Amino acid sequence: MNARRRGPAALGLLSAGIIGGLMAGGAPLGAATAAPRITQAVNATGTDPTPSKVYASPVVVVDPEDSRRLVAVAAEIRSRTCGLVRSTDAGQTWVRPEGSPSPDSFPFCFQTETGPRQADMAFGRNGTLYYAYAGWDTGDTLSDWPIGTGGGWKGNVSVVVSRSDDLGDSWESTVVRDARRFQGDQQENNRPVNSIVVDSRSGKEDIVYVGWKVSYRDRQGMRVATSTDGGKTFGDPVDLTAGYFDNDANRRRLAEGAKLTETPPQNRIMYYWPDMTIGADGTLYVVWNARFGPGPQMDDTGVFLSTSGDQGRTFTVTEVSPAPVTYRYPMMEWTPHGGDNGTLHMVYEGATPQKIDWLFDVFHVRSTDRGKTWSTPTRLSDDPPQDLAGKYHPELAIAPNGRIEVAWWDFRNDNGNFATDVYLTTSFDDGASWTRNTRVTDRSIGRRIGVWYGNSDIRQPPGIAATNQFTLVGWDDTRNGDVTTQAQDIYSTMLQYERLGSGTSSALRYGAAAAAGLGVFGVVLLLLAASWKRRQGDFEPIERVIERQPAT
Repeated sequence: MNARRRGPAALGLLSAGIIGGLMAGGAPLGAATAAPRITQAVNATGTDPTPSKVYASPVVVVDPEDSRRLVAVAAEIRSRTCGLVRSTDAGQTWVRPEGSPSPDSFPFCFQTETGPRQADMAFGRNGTLYYAYAGWDTGDTLSDWPIGTGGGWKGNVSVVVSRSDDLGDSWESTVVRDARRFQGDQQENNRPVNSIVVDSRSGKEDIVYVGWKVSYRDRQGMRVATSTDGGKTFGDPVDLTAGYFDNDANRRRLAEGAKLTETPPQNRIMYYWPDMTIGADGTLYVVWNARFGPGPQMDDTGVFLSTSGDQGRTFTVTEVSPAPVTYRYPMMEWTPHGGDNGTLHMVYEGATPQKIDWLFDVFHVRSTDRGKTWSTPTRLSDDPPQDLAGKYHPELAIAPNGRIEVAWWDFRNDNGNFATDVYLTTSFDDGASWTRNTRVTDRSIGRRIGVWYGNSDIRQPPGIAATNQFTLVGWDDTRNGDVTTQAQDIYSTMLQYERLGSGTSSALRYGAAAAAGLGVFGVVLLLLAASWKRRQGDFEPIERVIERQPAT
């Protein structure tokens, strides 16, 4: 057993392993069966009385200094605005603050695009919250550059970072990149603004990084801007590709992936959405996709890692996977666990064995040498591949104790009704093994209403944030909508690993948790729980798990 694994995670791992082995008639499954308690789903946007509200899937972040304080991006599609909802009781209740992270000069954030976040958030020190988005107003897209139908589609779109010291009640905003000054061929479309991370250890003030894709009339690019004064000012954007495709051989590899007979010029390269994370030493890691056409979006992309050790002033680039070995929508986090240099964990959509168009599964890879080499991909879903149930847009979160959680959209319960669920898997050993999949959503989400696919193809990943005590998962949900309103709310639930400390209501509402054995096996759990309870008095009694977990 990993020496770093302590507390109820270790107890759940041991007990579930015993049960799993006995039920299966074979060896214990160990880290493959630990089961947390799951709270009842909560409507995080229920205080919004608008009957036709349409919220996109949230981004969820937790205050590292107080795990009861959570915030979630609440992007409302009809109004094209970005706000947030917050919880101060570990996700049991949510409110929407009166303050808005969007200044009056840049009221809109929403853009129609499949995959990337509509906005992103991160906490810094002393509870400071940073909120990054692509800001625009209607006049910004009124140009001779052809405009799409999603708002903010073409024309000048700027980059805005807002910060709050009171959990969203009030905001101060900084325009990181003001695109309104550009005309003609210099018009600049900075969208999506996909990632923001904060280094709270390396400087006297928070070092804030914001990353995005930029499009011009005749080319695309990838940018990162850095603030060393807590988001008050930002330096000029830096090209995080660092001239990698100035090299003819590197461009030729992309062209071969797209089965092109000639290598196009560099301005034909299409880029996709950086995702950033920070190591303990302040190293910035950014993963991104690049490709030549002509296939559909994200086909035949290569995956690349940009690394900076000088606060985003310069980058080095390495290839993670060559086109056409496509890692779609990669998401990445760094953890100090797993090796002398820590570990980079990446999840993504990948092709199924059948190689069927638009049918994808979810995979995990890791690197313990700062991204120089990567592990063999591990399939994370545990249903039979021959069932042809698609898995899309995985997202991951890592608790301070090293527990890794990955959630994704899953069609395994669809039955022809075009319905999704959120499923999740957990690793307690730095990604070496994973638990059986847990169904997080309490009911399948009907997608024949809302805008998830049929109307506007909006499919951001589920939101997820992990603490040592619990993991909070959020998703967009159509249960309160109908064919008239087409409404979508944001729902959330908690997967609880430990009893929550003082300051959080003890009346937690438990729903159906991941299946575990009962009967005689429950005696084993009770004995283990009693022994652990005598040594650790702050955990929820494990017999409550037994009371609420159905037999299989």
